[in-house]
Amino acid sequence: MSNESATIARGSSRQMNGFQANLCLLCVTLCWSTEAIIFAAIPDSVSSFATTCISAFIGATLLLLVFNRRIVSALRADRLRLVRRCVVLGVLNFVLNIGYIEGLRYLNVATGAFGCIATAVFVPLLLLAFRRKVSTITWISAGLIAVGATLVISNTAEPEDFRGLAILAGACLVNACYIVKLSDYAREHDPFAVAALYLVVVCLVSFVAWWFVDPGVVFTFA
Repeated sequence: MSNESATIARGSSRQMNGFQANLCLLCVTLCWSTEAIIFAAIPDSVSSFATTCISAFIGATLLLLVFNRRIVSALRADRLRLVRRCVVLGVLNFVLNIGYIEGLRYLNVATGAFGCIATAVFVPLLLLAFRRKVSTITWISAGLIAVGATLVISNTAEPEDFRGLAILAGACLVNACYIVKLSDYAREHDPFAVAALYLVVVCLVSFVAWWFVDPGVVFTFA
């Protein structure tokens, strides 16, 4: 749920004071830092589609219950434009979550955790590809992250980890694209509506994939 927290924090920052904004960023950082550990702890017998579906369902349900008026208002104001954008975000989020979970199955926690932060390197590169301005401090930060992650992974990874690292790198690239689009959409629409609606999309897409892969388990769970 770290991405949902980032959506809300980013979109609501104009209504917060400095302390509240920094507190939200701290919470997001804590979520991101534990994400790889939690994903790595998921048993191999549990489908990545099931994990994504259930977590998205819980997040969407909570947001819909608490912020239903804001979400309805946003839908009335922005209609299909908001829905289309949330579908894009939902598909991207689904792909990156499946990539993270599957990639981490092949890696130890240390390698996986530092592999996930490759997103921080891909984001400025993607912004550059989109011909957007990237600050000098962002490039310096991305460079330091890249050097640090490379040093750690080179000491913890095994030769057979290449497959997991390749999957993880692909997921990080998708995540970078997702973050860029998320930042754009959260500025134009209600962030609570964006988070809730794209989680609904993630839940539906992952449920269909879960049902297709293992329909027996889905109906048993239901």
